[in-house]
Amino acid sequence: MRSRAPRALPFTLDSRTRLSGQQGHTTCIATGADTDLYLYYDGAKPDNTTYVGDTNTPPAENVWDGNFALVCHMRDDPDASHIRDSTSNNNDGTKKAAAEPAATTNGKIDDAENFDGADDWVNSGSGSSLVAGNVTIEVWSNIAVQPLCIVAKSNPAAAAPWRQYLMGYSSASKLMLGADINGTWTNVVVEDNPAPSGVQYQAATYDGSYGRLYRDGATEPIKENAVSGSIGSHPAWPLYIGSSAYGSATPVDVPSGWLDELRISKTARLPAWIKASYESGRDHLMDFGSEETATVGHTKTKIVDPSGNSGVYTSIQSALDAASNEGGGVVYVEKGTYTITSPLIIDSNVALIGRGNVVVQIDTNYNISALKNKTQTGDGNSRIYVSGIRIVSRPAGVNNHLIDFQLVKDSVLEDISIDGQTRTSDYAGIYVKGLGANRISRCIVQKCWNGIYLYDGTVRNVVEDCRIQTVNFGLVVTKNSERNIIRNNHIHDTVTPNGFGIHVQGSNYLVVQGNTLEACAGHAVYVQANAMMGGGCKGLAIVGNVCKASQSSGIDGIHLEGISSYSVDQNTVAGNSCSFEDNGIYIYNYCRGNSVAGNNCSENVTGIHEGGTNTSYNTMVGNTCVGNTTPITWTGPPSIEEHNIKL
Repeated sequence: MRSRAPRALPFTLDSRTRLSGQQGHTTCIATGADTDLYLYYDGAKPDNTTYVGDTNTPPAENVWDGNFALVCHMRDDPDASHIRDSTSNNNDGTKKAAAEPAATTNGKIDDAENFDGADDWVNSGSGSSLVAGNVTIEVWSNIAVQPLCIVAKSNPAAAAPWRQYLMGYSSASKLMLGADINGTWTNVVVEDNPAPSGVQYQAATYDGSYGRLYRDGATEPIKENAVSGSIGSHPAWPLYIGSSAYGSATPVDVPSGWLDELRISKTARLPAWIKASYESGRDHLMDFGSEETATVGHTKTKIVDPSGNSGVYTSIQSALDAASNEGGGVVYVEKGTYTITSPLIIDSNVALIGRGNVVVQIDTNYNISALKNKTQTGDGNSRIYVSGIRIVSRPAGVNNHLIDFQLVKDSVLEDISIDGQTRTSDYAGIYVKGLGANRISRCIVQKCWNGIYLYDGTVRNVVEDCRIQTVNFGLVVTKNSERNIIRNNHIHDTVTPNGFGIHVQGSNYLVVQGNTLEACAGHAVYVQANAMMGGGCKGLAIVGNVCKASQSSGIDGIHLEGISSYSVDQNTVAGNSCSFEDNGIYIYNYCRGNSVAGNNCSENVTGIHEGGTNTSYNTMVGNTCVGNTTPITWTGPPSIEEHNIKL
């Protein structure tokens, strides 16, 4: 199953005819908008055992996140004496005897277990995952309204507090949740009226402050009760389904009717979760579109597989060419290492997506790029998507960017790993020139001369959540590359001769926000005027970054520097943390009208330093400079330095 993003999701087979899709830990389903999911199948291909599986297989277990303690589809598995836990916790259940309870095909989801109201029960053991400080219990049922137990974790010693937790019906036939709260058995929440009969979804939650009961997906609880404390921990007590037996295996309060799809979570699920579980159980969560034969959208899907399965491509480039010839398409590349002797060329409206460990390896005899867009002149290319591949250079390669995107717009590079193998010369792991409105996200770049390089008028790009290390320049924005957003990246261990973390030259109106820059061999953030690279820099927002080095001479956390012909002015440097630098923040030469406010500059040689030629009209207000050799050095009026903490 895939979302339009696209991203592979695991799912489990509840039965031969029903799928139970990904729950909770890979994809967030929006409450206010549609989310498209695609289910791909091809009878000619081998079973997809990576993402699809029966209960008790790794793909099925990966469906359920770590907050699930138990998920029972309540059908006989592997025989009439047992039921299975679909999570990796393996809290599998053993029935009192074969067919006690007996399986029925009349459940809500598929099969269910039918309890006789007398002496049926299932013991799911005392696994450590069943111990919960908070809890959610969900079940589909069709049971007679009477005092009964749906599920209970009971004390085998027949002593107070009797049970760790229990969901069932009270003596007045009201839905309830009880638990050991602070060592005392407590009716955490009991509904006001007797429960209705018939098929229904019921859920109970406790979050340490409130117990809540839900029925049939209502977003408001049918009953809420304030109770304070954690559920007691009783790891040795077994969990019974359909019995509240304590002190012995004699069944107590056995329901009459069937139970289906029992789930226990170690957290209090939110009302939206409860609603989604209910709608999913009754097949109302998703609407199914019509079948699309071998297509995605309006374009055909290409599969690249080195194993030579019939109907697929063995060459990435041949699949990219086929997609290009058809006006666009999606090329899925199966796991494997693909050695190339010429760059991969990708056209507009084409997606290249790796599935599994996909490595694109440059042949050791070739100095080439790994990936280039097709049209690097004229109108360029648009709507390219690349994800899920690892690019490995030949050792000490030169003269080519590994990803070379020129005149590209409205495109995405994400989840790409690049190893430059100590790549030399002034070339980048990812190079983007001209046009813009692209997104580079969650990429890892290492051992290149430049990590990520935005050049020559590329505008309105977003570079986010990337990790860049062991490079000469981490992330470069230069030559009139304006209105770009650089945020939440981690750049570390840059190397000489330059070693700058983020280097901005001749570019205006950038956002540099929330980046972590550590152990850089040069300035962590370096904003520099350069006559050949676009001139000065103004209108930058350098906000909320963390810069940490080792107090090396001449290496600053944030360094702004103009030249006589081009100044660095009207920039905002705010809310940054700069420590263990030569200068935490250095405003140097031809810098005017900059605002330096609310920064924390500690353990540097100099906290904040304003100096050099024609540096004036800057404002340094509300900063904290603690533990520096010199807190603040400034040129004096007309610059302003006030309300700073200097210790």
